[in-house]
Amino acid sequence: MAAGDVVLRVETLVRATGAKELLLRLAEHAHVVVLGSRGLGSIGSLALGSISVAVASGANTPVVVVRTPGAGIPHPRRIVVGADGTAASAAALEFAFAQASARSVPLNVVHCSDERDPEVEGLRLAESVAGLQEKFIDVAATFEIVHGRADRYLVHASGDSDLVVVGARGHHGPAAALLGSVSQLVVERSSCSVAVVVGPR
Repeated sequence: MAAGDVVLRVETLVRATGAKELLLRLAEHAHVVVLGSRGLGSIGSLALGSISVAVASGANTPVVVVRTPGAGIPHPRRIVVGADGTAASAAALEFAFAQASARSVPLNVVHCSDERDPEVEGLRLAESVAGLQEKFIDVAATFEIVHGRADRYLVHASGDSDLVVVGARGHHGPAAALLGSVSQLVVERSSCSVAVVVGPR
């Protein structure tokens, strides 16, 4: 093995239990959970019962739902992240900056707001990324302020992106089984891979 090579340990688990329950249990000790997206997509079901959506709803660690481009479709090279000034989007922003740095791709930060005051929105966006640009100086980040429905914009942006990152508010109990409407719709309808990053519980 050459110097600098990474050693990857792979373990296989077989359990007589439901996939959702097992994945949520394993997520408690994981850095990230990666899932396939069978049954989801632009014309996929909106059912909350799908494993991918259920795990993204209940896990306390980032969950990435992977989609690969279709045959003949160029592989895009950018990451898009939605930011709304909440603690959930702060966690999503840091995850997105880290992913853009690791992949050496540009990052598009989309600030979705109902405010109509450009100065207020600009300040809120600046506060959202405070410190991250200094921490990830290698990331070429661009910024957009978008009015209207965030889910529609992010789903549209997924068409020429490698990854869309969305935040989700952390909940306890029965509420942990539900994603916010934006996160849910982006997971179900995005054309590219989606990372759901849970904020503080």
